[in-house]
Amino acid sequence: MNESGCEGNSEVTIGKWKIIEDSIELIPIKVNELNLVSEVEYSGLSNNNIKTIYLVDKTEEPISQFTINLLNKNVKNFTSQIIKNRNSKSKIKSFETDKNGYVQIDISKYDSISFFKLEKITNKKYRLSTRNLPDTIIIKLDINAYGILYSEPLYTYPETNIMFKYSKNKLSDRNFILKKQK
Repeated sequence: MNESGCEGNSEVTIGKWKIIEDSIELIPIKVNELNLVSEVEYSGLSNNNIKTIYLVDKTEEPISQFTINLLNKNVKNFTSQIIKNRNSKSKIKSFETDKNGYVQIDISKYDSISFFKLEKITNKKYRLSTRNLPDTIIIKLDINAYGILYSEPLYTYPETNIMFKYSKNKLSDRNFILKKQK
């Protein structure tokens, strides 16, 4: 995974790597092949409107400051601008996970839960219906938390694979050299 950007915007590339002799090749995954949710666990009863969502990354680390949106029936498409301009008449309510990856939400006036950051990266809908949800939902993502740290992640797909050469404790390409820390 590669993440770059500044001030609330970031570019993310996800892929695999392989070693070829003295080089490491980074192979990006196309955006339409991404599935950022690796596992969802449900537990508890469904007779309460207060739900707890726990979000962890692929290393089981909690994901903090992750925005979760509650939506009403008439909201089909929404943008980050709508989310940022929250008001009392909005059909969207936003929450963020705490430093431990938890958020408690009252779903009584909403019909679905949306994970906008994931939608922004993949151009796919990541939504849960609030109907008959149990008390606790644990969501494990197949990405490191660092890749979705900022509010506006954008997935970039390089035209070619990236190749680095490794020799004498240095990783290099045409533009820079990384030295192994002692």
